[in-house]
Parts: sequence; structure tokens; C-alpha cells
Amino acid sequence: MDSSTSCKFVVNPQAVNLGEDFFAEIVNTSTSRIIGNYDNNVQASSNEANDPRLIWHFMRNNDGSYLVYNAYNGTLLTAENDGTSNGDNIVCQKDYDGACQHWVVTKKNGVYCLVSSSGNKLMSLKGASPEPGTNVYLWDDNGTVGTGTAAQGFSVVKKTDYAKPDAPDASKLSISSLGSTLTDTVFKWTASPVKSAKYDQRIYNLRIWQGSELGENGTEYKHVLDLTDTTCSVRLPKGKYTAYLTAVNTKYHWYSTPSNSVTFTIGDHTHSWKGVVTSAATCTATGTKTFTCSCGASYTEAIAKLGHSYGAWTKLNDTQHQRVCSRDSSHVEKANHTWNAGSITKAATCVATGVKTYTCTVCNATKTETIAVNASNHVNTTNTAATASTCTVKGYTAGVYCNDCKKYISGHAEQPLAAHKTTTQNAKAATCTAEGYTGDQVCSVCKQTITKGTAIAKKAHTLTTVNKAEASCTAAGYTGDQYCTTCKQTITKGSTIAALGHANADSNGNCTRCGTHIKDVTPSQPSNPQPNPNACKYCGQVHTGLFGWLIKFFHSILAIFKR
Repeated sequence: MDSSTSCKFVVNPQAVNLGEDFFAEIVNTSTSRIIGNYDNNVQASSNEANDPRLIWHFMRNNDGSYLVYNAYNGTLLTAENDGTSNGDNIVCQKDYDGACQHWVVTKKNGVYCLVSSSGNKLMSLKGASPEPGTNVYLWDDNGTVGTGTAAQGFSVVKKTDYAKPDAPDASKLSISSLGSTLTDTVFKWTASPVKSAKYDQRIYNLRIWQGSELGENGTEYKHVLDLTDTTCSVRLPKGKYTAYLTAVNTKYHWYSTPSNSVTFTIGDHTHSWKGVVTSAATCTATGTKTFTCSCGASYTEAIAKLGHSYGAWTKLNDTQHQRVCSRDSSHVEKANHTWNAGSITKAATCVATGVKTYTCTVCNATKTETIAVNASNHVNTTNTAATASTCTVKGYTAGVYCNDCKKYISGHAEQPLAAHKTTTQNAKAATCTAEGYTGDQVCSVCKQTITKGTAIAKKAHTLTTVNKAEASCTAAGYTGDQYCTTCKQTITKGSTIAALGHANADSNGNCTRCGTHIKDVTPSQPSNPQPNPNACKYCGQVHTGLFGWLIKFFHSILAIFKR
């Protein structure tokens, strides 16, 4: 990332990775103001050069979010009090592993945004004001990211050459001239060298304790701050004292190193100080109060600036408001309006535009904008009843009709045609002499023939055989005629069967089929044949198999009766 890279901080499951560990300035893209840490409140700066309060240390977490440490005092960028609401302040606090100290970087409209993981609110510069000291807080995405007035768009400019210097070296403190109650005591010390041209500014802090010990058992008598020389003169009342010096790098909070301590005693004389305001403080300038003692000693104290006593904000024009200091009417502060999210004062409909009114949260000035026609907002409607379908006309479900845009906005769905109510006509059963007909399906409502019938094949004849005669040895036979018992018709004529003729003659010369004597024979005499022990006693034949056994058994019974 270089100085042209812009960041906007927005909660998104696809967090942008800007780097694992780097230092950078956070700059509002609309005002070009660098965001800094002032007494642990996050606000727009005057863009001071090489000021660690304006430098942030980004360290990426495993979940893709960042911890953003301030280089000045090591505190974390934090949504105050675990803030999750619009307007909750953004401050710097010690690390307590809160979700409000985790920030996710994501890209939107070509820039980047920073969002607190605790409430998914965007870091916002109040009113996108260019004035130094403008507060930074949480707010919903106002839709201006990537535009010229984006309060929520920020550039992150990496400080590739940034390095925090080592802590200041300790100074050696000594007393070069020990005073009395009427003279100054002179303290001297060795210089603590500056270690970085950009990020080191050396001053000294001299603290004088009256008592035997430092801290709890002593009383701090004198605290001389912001000394730039390596010597200091202090006139002290009678008593025993211990002094120590601290070398301070003013670029960082409490970035200091104490020196050795020096113990000494001051003789008799107690100053009786009388203070007089010698230069009154104003809104913008400090005053002076001078204290003198009857011994001739004196010292001065600064009177803090009064600061402005501004009245209420009033509208100046369409883009700005102003307020006037009650102490000095020439002191006028101007700022851009801070518009709220706006409210709908006239809703847009499906045929007409609407109006949205914005109010400045500071001075109550208002502005309006036109809302485009809302094709889905129908305010003049009529409910229509459902109509039933017939077999020739389709019906519709109940619906809602907009009288303004002249169309149905819901319902009024076309329904399928109803089924025909059919009956069967012209049906005729088939017989064995004529085809039948299944019949036509005719709608009783619309009188239309819906389905034509089909022919039914003739039934088969109910046949029986008549006039059948068997052939004999001397007479012809007949196969019989096929006669239908239903239609009483001869369907197929039979044929003549030729006479069979006599079969072979038996031993007596008779036809074995009809018994007619057809041949004279002389019986032959057996020449003492041996009887077959298995022969039937009745007929002399040998019967075998199951049926042979039955015949043999039956013949044995007949033989008994023959006797």
C-alpha cells in the first residue's frame, strides 16, 4: 500500500488483508485530516508532522480483523463502553480483549472502511467537518463511501520509515549552588541526547520533595515541567528536600527515564507570597499572575486560557452553521451542517415523487430532496372478487387493482378452464353379426362433442357341432356343421368321412371292428403247448403294467362266475 491507497472500514466476512504488521496514518478522504489520539479521545488533527499521536500500529488477528494501537501511548482504537449504537464515541483504551477493539477492513466503492466488530458500525468523522478537533464516532453506513463528502472513507498511508526511538538516557542530576531561604538553589544535569530527528523531542521534569523520602512519605513541594535547558534555579523555604529529574521524550506518553536523586537542606526563611494578576487571560491567550515576597523574591504562574464561550449554533447558509463567542463577538466558529439520516415527509407513490427532509443535528436547519417514484407503493386500490372458471371461459382469483397505475398489483391470477361435464351418447353394443360403438362423450354444459367414440369389433359366434356322424366299416360318417346358438346360423359346413372298411378277421373269421363274419377259417390244433404260468386264466393273454394287473384281477373274477 502506498500514499494513494484509500481505506474504508466495513464489517464483511471477506476481510481485506492490508498486511500483518505495519504503521500508518489514517486520513479522512473528504477533509484530508489525519485522525489522532488527543488525551485518549480520537479526533481530527491539525496534521502535525512527525507526531506519534497520529500514527497507528496495525496488527492482524487470525480472524482477519485488526488491533489498531496508537504509537503515542500504546492504547487501542476502541468503541467506548463496548459501543454498538450510532454516535458512540471512539477512544483509545488499554487492551482488554473486547470485540469493540477489533476492527475489520473491507472494500466498498473502490475505497476502504473500518468497522467495529462489536456492533458493525463504521468509523465516521462527524459531519465530515474539516475543522481540527472534530470528533470521530460510530455510525451506520450513510451511503457516501467513495464520494467527495465521505465522513466514513479513510486513506491508510503506511509509514514505511517509522521507528520508535529507544527510551531517553538517564541524566545525572547535581546541585551546583545550594541556596538558603533568601537565595536560589541551582540544579544542573547532563543532557539526555535526542535519538531520532523525527520522533524525539527532549524536555526535563524536575520534582522536589520535602521530607526524608520520595513518594508516600514525602510531600511534593515543587514540580518544574517542560524544562529545555540543563539547569534550573529554585528558591525554597527552610527544610530537608530530595530532588530527582526525569528525561522525557514528549512525542510519547510517559516515555521517560528518571535520574539519580539528590538530598539537601535549606536554611531559615519562609516566603510570604502575594499574588497579583499582571496579564489577564483571554479566550485564546494565557494570562500571568505574579507572586512576590517581602524578601524581594518573586515568581510567576500562567493563568490558563479562558477558552471560547460559544452560544448556540445557528444556520449560516445551506451548507454551514456558526456560533459566536460571548466573550468576543469577533470569535466566530463555522462548521458544515451535520445532517441526520432524514425522514420521509411525503412518501413517493407508484405515480408520484415524494420528499425526504434532513435536519442538521447541530442547528436544526433543514434541507429536502426528491424521492423517486416508488413503483411498489400503491395508495389508491380496489379489491376485486374472484370469478369461477367454466369449461369455455377462464376465471380469476381475487385481486387488488391500483386505480392510479391501472394495473393489478396482487392476485388476479388466471385460473384453468373447468372440466367438461360429459355424458355418453350413441353407444351400441356389438353382436356376433354387427359391430358395436363405444359412444361419444358430449358436454352437457357447452353441448360440444369432447371425444368421439370408437367401433367395437363383432363378438365371436357361440359355436356348437351338429349333424355329426361317425364312420363305420360299411357306412360313411360326417364331421358335423358349426352352428351359432346366438344368431341361429350355420357358420361352417362339415365334410363326409369315408367308410372305414372291415378290419382284420379274428380267429373265428369275424371283423375285429364290427364283429361281422367276413372269413371262413379252420381252427388249428395246438401241439401240446405248455401253458404260460403268467397267462390270464380267463382269456389266456399275458397282462402287464398297472392296467394289466387290473384286467387280470377283473378276469379272475369273471372266471369264477363262468364256472
